[in-house]
Amino acid sequence: MTVIFGLVKIYFSTGGYETAKVGDTFLKIGVGILVKPEEEKYFFATPYKNVNSGTWKTKQKSDQVKFTQKLVDTNYAYEYKKTVQLTKGKPELVLSHTLKNTGKQVIETNVYDHNFFVIDQQPVSNDVEVSFPFALASETPSVQPLGKVQDNKILFERELINNEHLYYKSLTGFSNSVSDYDIKIENHKTGAAVKITSDHPLVKVVFWSAPKTVCPEPYIHLTIQPGEMVTWKINYLFYTLQDLK
Repeated sequence: MTVIFGLVKIYFSTGGYETAKVGDTFLKIGVGILVKPEEEKYFFATPYKNVNSGTWKTKQKSDQVKFTQKLVDTNYAYEYKKTVQLTKGKPELVLSHTLKNTGKQVIETNVYDHNFFVIDQQPVSNDVEVSFPFALASETPSVQPLGKVQDNKILFERELINNEHLYYKSLTGFSNSVSDYDIKIENHKTGAAVKITSDHPLVKVVFWSAPKTVCPEPYIHLTIQPGEMVTWKINYLFYTLQDLK
C-alpha cells in the first residue's frame, strides 16, 4: 500500500511589518496581529507575541473539513476560509481558499504551501524526481553536491543523510501562465507520485529537502482591496508510475 504524507500548512507573508516600529503591530494572515520586537528582520520561526488571533471555527463532513478565521483589528480585518476536501471517485485532495478583506487597508501578500512530502517512509535519494513543465534555472544554486537542476527537473545525486539539505532559494523559468503551476514528485523505487496544480500563476518557487522530506514551495500573489474577496485552489492528484504505462 502506498502512503504519502504532506500538505503542511500554508504560509502568508506579513502585512505592515516593514513600516511598523518596535512595539507596533503587524499582520500575519492565518495567525493574527503580532507585535514587532527589536530585530534586524522578520524571521518565520520567531515566537512573536500574538495580541489578536481573531476567532476560529471548524466544520467537518465525511469528505471535508472547513476552517474559518475572522479577525477585526484597528488596521486590518478579514475573513479567511480554508476547506480540505477529497474528490469523489478520484485520488485527489483539494485545498480551497477564500480571503475577504473586511477592513480599510489593502491586503497584499504572497502565500505558499510548504508541502513536506514523505512517500512510503522512504529516504530522499536519487529514486526521487521533482519536475516542472518548464526549463528550470536557479539564481542561487545549491553549494552542496547533493543534487542538481537538469532541464525541467530537480535530481538527487544520492541519499540524503543526517542534517543534509538540498536547497534552492529561487528557481526561475516559469511564465505568468497558470499552466506552469504543475509540479510532479515521483518516487521511482516505490512508484508513488503526486501532481500539484493551482488556478493561480506562480510568482516564486523555492525548493528545500531533507533526508525524510521533499518540499517544492510554490508561491502565488494576492492583492485584495477593502470589501473585495479572492479565491484560490491547490489540487493534489495522487498516482502511480504504473498508471502512466
